[in-house]
Amino acid sequence: PNSPTAHSNAAACYNKLHDMPNALLHAQEAVRLNPSFVAAYSNLAMTYSNMENWEGSLQAYKSALSLDPTVQDDAEHSCDYLYCKHRLCDWSSYDQDVRSILKLSTVHQNCLSPIMLWLYPIDPAWGIKVAEDLVSTGLKRLGMTSFPRAQPPFAPVSQGVL
Repeated sequence: PNSPTAHSNAAACYNKLHDMPNALLHAQEAVRLNPSFVAAYSNLAMTYSNMENWEGSLQAYKSALSLDPTVQDDAEHSCDYLYCKHRLCDWSSYDQDVRSILKLSTVHQNCLSPIMLWLYPIDPAWGIKVAEDLVSTGLKRLGMTSFPRAQPPFAPVSQGVL
């Protein structure tokens, strides 16, 4: 229909289903129906990112930021925005980007992705904490308390000879 909210929500759902053609169709329609709808630009940015269209994603994130500067306070949006910038080798505001990531890392401790730890000079001890949180969250989602121990595919070799 003619509801930008419905189209934006459909885009988000199609993104989760990895159905990029439909996600893109609905995200673009949401933006067309309401060019000042921040969530529509965020969903469009996520769709482009999932399609590895870094230029499109970055432009959609910039549009969302221009409409609502508080979007930069959202950990997921900020990390995705910075990831797109760096996929395009845009290091023009690196110092500011590092400050943003460090701010997010103190406010949203378990929202940083491992890629952000590789791109920015975050304290290694903090990186370990973030990794532990990610593993813990993954285990909870799988309904597990620990990963099963891996068995080597071959018998141990004595004296270092194969």
